[in-house]
Amino acid sequence: MGQKLLLIIGLFALAHAGYSAAQHRVYVRLTEQQFERLPADIIVQTLIAFLACCIGTAQLFGKFKPILITAEWQNKTWDTIGNRPSFMTFNHRVCVDSFESALAAVQGGAQRIELCSSLDQGGLTPSLGLLTLIRRHLPSELIIFVMIRCRSGDFVYDNNEINVMKEEIRSFIQSNQRIDGFVLGLLNPDGTIDIENLKSLIEQIPKDYSLTFHRAFDFLAKWQKSIDQLIELGFRRILTSGQETTAYYGRKSIRQMITYADNRIIILPGCGINVTNLESVLRETGAKEFHSSARIRKPSKMIYKNFQKRISLNGQANDDEDNSIQVTDREKKQRGSFAYYHSDSIEEPPDEPVYEEQRLSSYEATKILRTHEASIDLEANCPVKYYEVNYLGANNPPEDRQAQARIRSIDSYMYLFGVFDGHGGPWCSDAVGQSLFEYIAVSLHSPDELEPILRKGKTMTNSNKNSSQNSRNISSLLLRSYYNAYKDARNSKTKEVHQNNLLKHIEEVYTSFDNDNTDIMSALESAFIKLDRDICTEAIPNAAEEMNEDLLHISTAGSCACVALVKDDDLYIANCGDARAILGTIDDNGNPSVVSLSIDHNVRNESEVKRILSEHPSNESHSVIRSDRLLGLLMPFRAFGDIRLKWPINSLREYLQPYYKKGDAIPQFYFTPPYLTARPEITKHKLTKKDKFLVLATDGLWDLLSPEKVVELIFNHQKGIQSFDRFILNKTGTKKSSLKLKEISELLTARQQAIKNQPIDQNSATDLIRHALAFTSKGQFDSKLLSDVLTFPNPRSIRDDITVTIVYFDQDHIDQIDTKEKQTEK
Repeated sequence: MGQKLLLIIGLFALAHAGYSAAQHRVYVRLTEQQFERLPADIIVQTLIAFLACCIGTAQLFGKFKPILITAEWQNKTWDTIGNRPSFMTFNHRVCVDSFESALAAVQGGAQRIELCSSLDQGGLTPSLGLLTLIRRHLPSELIIFVMIRCRSGDFVYDNNEINVMKEEIRSFIQSNQRIDGFVLGLLNPDGTIDIENLKSLIEQIPKDYSLTFHRAFDFLAKWQKSIDQLIELGFRRILTSGQETTAYYGRKSIRQMITYADNRIIILPGCGINVTNLESVLRETGAKEFHSSARIRKPSKMIYKNFQKRISLNGQANDDEDNSIQVTDREKKQRGSFAYYHSDSIEEPPDEPVYEEQRLSSYEATKILRTHEASIDLEANCPVKYYEVNYLGANNPPEDRQAQARIRSIDSYMYLFGVFDGHGGPWCSDAVGQSLFEYIAVSLHSPDELEPILRKGKTMTNSNKNSSQNSRNISSLLLRSYYNAYKDARNSKTKEVHQNNLLKHIEEVYTSFDNDNTDIMSALESAFIKLDRDICTEAIPNAAEEMNEDLLHISTAGSCACVALVKDDDLYIANCGDARAILGTIDDNGNPSVVSLSIDHNVRNESEVKRILSEHPSNESHSVIRSDRLLGLLMPFRAFGDIRLKWPINSLREYLQPYYKKGDAIPQFYFTPPYLTARPEITKHKLTKKDKFLVLATDGLWDLLSPEKVVELIFNHQKGIQSFDRFILNKTGTKKSSLKLKEISELLTARQQAIKNQPIDQNSATDLIRHALAFTSKGQFDSKLLSDVLTFPNPRSIRDDITVTIVYFDQDHIDQIDTKEKQTEK
């Protein structure tokens, strides 16, 4: 009787939802516990009734569509489309470093966990006590893999460390606590697998244990050869982010790895996988398993805190955030389990929202993307026809900045374009974005031009006028600034200090003028160095003054900068950090091509690594660059600000430490400062008719799109934009009768192709950002992924600020300059 009543109630509920089910795919999700409580005959009857109700209702309204019924159990998915059953398995491994996290993972549906300690350090060997407690209180069928890693840092170990890990393995095996596998990895200094020592560890492990090679794999030089070696060694899984910062960014590489592995070993995507990108990672990689931690920050239970002493266990801040505990979140784990779907429906994913918040519509997503876009036409008879800009923030507030201006000079027009990528807050990038062009302009002015500017500047300063207005007036004597979506966030006191420093710089250049300073490359270098000098010294108060904490914020934060200067047909790029400049050009065959005009200053730049090491004693070679960062702290190796990597130790201790709220102001292994410079690397390029446009962008774009893809997208976008114009056969002044049938056919074919490429956005910078956020590894744009990314409440956890400037050259003007130069040479 009870079963019949349950079935009748179910039928009424299902009938009510029938029409909706006929229009959309219907998902029924059952956890393992719920599934086990239901009698088998009730499950079958209910599912059949569900299908009958949906089909019956759909036929009644004449709108039948295939219905997908899904019961999720043990992270396995059974799918029924119409009457055709299919089967797909997704295994989710959750990484935990505490009993609370393990419990939350199991409650969230996890069937397997990776047990470690110190997840904030990448995971270390866990305690035997933790394993014992988990086996005692959590389900016996829980699959557990144990991490073996004796310390944080790199994966190159000496003999003593190898022996430590051997003892750890023996301890776990002899503990009589069931373990299903081990997670480990060893490397040689040259980026290859340390096979000899790895074999010695594996010899301690019985054959029936599953072996996983952890993310040391992402630091290998040649992953194809390494996969073959790991298969030979008996490993069953490889945990990887695709050798990128997160698995989302590395999804294209992960797919290549899975293809290469060809089911010989399981490639396990991990690092940075969350509810907003899980669907994309699984779909685009083809992975059947994934790895995540789904953690949240739990506040510390400490009531008493010794703020006066700034005591901490890790040498950092003694605040609530530092003393908090990170644990696996049960709800995040559950949402992660429900984010994936059957591969047969990969091209048409479910319409249900991925998040608790409502997914943005296409209109809303487009509105967000276009908020800060602009397209600016420049003066006639100049090498730059127009430029397009846009930015999309991820940090709150955004740390990127951009600027565009023309230098006011008697001789000729010079145009400046720049992008500035801040870190540690927006203060330094804001100051650099407002001041660097002024310093460059001063360095490029002659004494005759500087004298009246200096005189007027001093008059303004000595008057009682508003200091911020004075600053704008002095700047206007040097530059004509163009549209800038970023607003000047400096307060009046900061602007006054910067104005005084600018006047000092003008006077310094005026009184010590050197003919070499008119050389553009020397002037650019001088401007970068002098501005950084002022930023780093203005925070030090005079004897009679108190510390200006706003100036201290600017100097402790940092900023990369990539600046382009265009003069006639000469293009100069001054780069400091990891923003980037590329040129979109046409090769001899008429195909789009890329010319790189800058090189990132980071650990991937071998010459930059050599420079850093050569500037410090050999006994610092192991500490100057740690974890791919300068002193283990900073990713870019050149930047403005960042006084913690520049000031002498005594200055840090005297001026910064009393105000520094994040622990010790003096970094570890800080012996021979400065470690950081703002000296730019400068490239000169002679423009030709083949050079179509210049792209300047912060690394938020380059993390997601390659230079080749950027150039391809802009060329295609420009073709699509042209299709909005009215089609005229007799372009370029030709008569209609002069066109042959073949030429007309070619024009029409090109027009048809352009219409196919007709874009959503008319601004190419916006189009780039759109594709960067939702460009799949298959080369397709995914509008739902775009909405997901823009809906996500904490965008900085999945991407960086993106700032783009595209400069389009006037081909006719450049051709005229080239012709004149050739005539002069004759």
